[in-house]
Amino acid sequence: MNTANNVRYAGTDNKIRLALFKILRFKSFDNVTIKDICMESGINRSSFYAHYTDINDLLIRTEQKLSKDIGDILKTSDNTFNLNAFEKLFEFIKENKIFYKAYLRLGVESFVERDMYTKFKVPLLNLAKSKRFFYNESELDYQMRFFGAGLKAICARWLEKDCRETPAQMAKLIYSQYANNAKFFLDIQSQE
Repeated sequence: MNTANNVRYAGTDNKIRLALFKILRFKSFDNVTIKDICMESGINRSSFYAHYTDINDLLIRTEQKLSKDIGDILKTSDNTFNLNAFEKLFEFIKENKIFYKAYLRLGVESFVERDMYTKFKVPLLNLAKSKRFFYNESELDYQMRFFGAGLKAICARWLEKDCRETPAQMAKLIYSQYANNAKFFLDIQSQE
């Protein structure tokens, strides 16, 4: 495979995503067109279609890429969630707030709702076996979906308020909401 073409392909893909982010600053997602993306990124329509089938495909695949990054942020070396991981999560959301404002307004399923249980099932079940976590496998599925929906709602509200609170404040908010529900969270006092 031609490396120059791979680099060029990745560069064009990056231009398309950056164009989407720029356009979302002044247009709602429903009003973004392929023409807008092409004009902003300096590419032609055939280049856009070489990467995406339509605007919805661009949005979904951008969310999938960012969701992978979120998954990496939330997964810590000891397979627990902690205050630092949540602070990094809110920093990431703030860095990508233009995209997330548009994406969360669409009301579609996000990473935290769709993939949280699957991604963290094994570490959480291991914690349950070690008596640091009190949910069985069935309860854990429901708990993680509840957590994911709550986290999504909190992120959406924070973005509506233009991220007035710091990522550290938001991390403490999330932590305080769930620390009493799930024993896998570290004691907040030890994180300060």
